[in-house]
Amino acid sequence: MFEGFACESEPQPKHVFVTSESGAFRLIGTACKAFHPRGSDEAGVADFFQSYLHDQGKKLYLMSYVGNRLNVQFFNGGAVIYHKDDIVSFLKAWPNPNNLLKAVHEVHLAELRALGIIDKLITGPFWRVFNAADSILDLNSTLLTMKQSFESWCDDASLLMEGEPLFQETQVHKDEIYDALFKTTGDAKFDSLTQQALEMLMHGLLLILEKQAQDQLPGGKY
Repeated sequence: MFEGFACESEPQPKHVFVTSESGAFRLIGTACKAFHPRGSDEAGVADFFQSYLHDQGKKLYLMSYVGNRLNVQFFNGGAVIYHKDDIVSFLKAWPNPNNLLKAVHEVHLAELRALGIIDKLITGPFWRVFNAADSILDLNSTLLTMKQSFESWCDDASLLMEGEPLFQETQVHKDEIYDALFKTTGDAKFDSLTQQALEMLMHGLLLILEKQAQDQLPGGKY
């Protein structure tokens, strides 16, 4: 829905693969195929990209889909944002890139940034809080706080974009990806698209939360 609204006046990129996935998820998968060691054996260039990063004094943050849960999409969204300048510079120096590599240029950056912000401030910290709880019922107040925050961010996600924490600061992992997600861009249009993407994602997350945690939210049997 967001992509249809944001890109309705723009032509379909030449090298984007036609699938039922969103452009953002497709881009994450494409980046992992191209640059992760467990990506595409035929078209990937993981070894070369990791050597390039090593020369820059950086590490590869992309995470394999194998052995990871749904949150890997949110994490990898942030990782692609962190690596976007590295990817562009690497591809400019790569002779005759194949279609897989060309597709990485079709970056739905606002959506990926939104996914990365959600990973850093919501899903990642919630997973750590969840693992530390003795009982699922210990999370009732946490789930209510999430519901109230989601309702607020549905209407205005500007504070979320500024790094407003949902949980205690100790639950938020601030690293190079975090810095890349929250740095000042100086691009009002990009920031506006990121905020719109966050607000639409908040509507989806709120619906899921209200359905899955209905027994633990006010009015529920627990």
